[in-house]
Amino acid sequence: MAAIVGILSLVATIAGVVVAMPDDGESPASSTSSDQPATPGPSGGATDPATIPSSAMPTAVTPDDAGGTNVCSISDSEFNNSGDVNLQCAAPLPASMAKVSFKLGSIFSALYLKPAAELPRPDAYPGYESGAFCHWWGEWPTTVPDLYLVDPTLNIEIEAGTSELVVLKEVRHEIFQRTPLKSQYRLGDNATLVNCSVGGGSNPGHLIMLDTAKSSVTLASRPADGDVGELGPEFMMPPASLSSKDVEYDSADLAIRSLDGYLYEGRIQILASLNGQARTLDIGSRTRPLRWISDQAGKYHPAGNPSRAWDSNKRIWIDGSNIYG
Repeated sequence: MAAIVGILSLVATIAGVVVAMPDDGESPASSTSSDQPATPGPSGGATDPATIPSSAMPTAVTPDDAGGTNVCSISDSEFNNSGDVNLQCAAPLPASMAKVSFKLGSIFSALYLKPAAELPRPDAYPGYESGAFCHWWGEWPTTVPDLYLVDPTLNIEIEAGTSELVVLKEVRHEIFQRTPLKSQYRLGDNATLVNCSVGGGSNPGHLIMLDTAKSSVTLASRPADGDVGELGPEFMMPPASLSSKDVEYDSADLAIRSLDGYLYEGRIQILASLNGQARTLDIGSRTRPLRWISDQAGKYHPAGNPSRAWDSNKRIWIDGSNIYG
């Protein structure tokens, strides 16, 4: 069972989750940025805060020394009477299983600020996998201009092998731009709602809630798939963290909550430690930002709204209300 690690050296068992506070010797990173766009530069663009460096968008990292070695040495310089050489061989070190991945998770809908006739085909983008889920469409959700994911969820997976430790330590965000969502956009007319809610899936073991308005991040455990129950206690992150050790796998949904009525462009970043080595993964960059809107009021949910959905068999956009027909 994964451990949720906190500030004090306390150990308690809550809803089957161990809450512990070991000190791994690394100081916490700086705090998350606030729910405000970065300060405009001289040319009108935003300048990057120094807390989050610009980088590519990796989806998974593993330690540099992932392979093992087999070491043999000659125990005696002389051959024995049979002409053989006595060898002493050390067993090879096991290959490292330590890994952390960061990618788009469940997306219920997306808002495209143009008519449906101009909606790009997802199968024209790198990484496309056949299916009706928007997070199966490769680079489409984070590449199409004027496309904003509605309350997107990001997925985090961590894995450790024998005598290994992987720790998810912190979640940061940076907002490049925040602009009001103008009332001139009308669904089914000059704006299009993309229905991404086809099918279902499993629930990761934990929920991380990033609230950009409050500049807060919380971590809570979830009931196992098929079990009835509510979220476990919420812990501020940091100091809380999520860890896997000794042949263990765990996962978390990272949900983004912002202010309704605004269009956001920014970057979400996670900081992790793989066997003591610091790792940083981003979703979103200056040239390819993550775009999203918050919809706590449910205004842009596929139910009850005109929408479009992708028919992965015919590879065409269809009426989103007929996706189950």
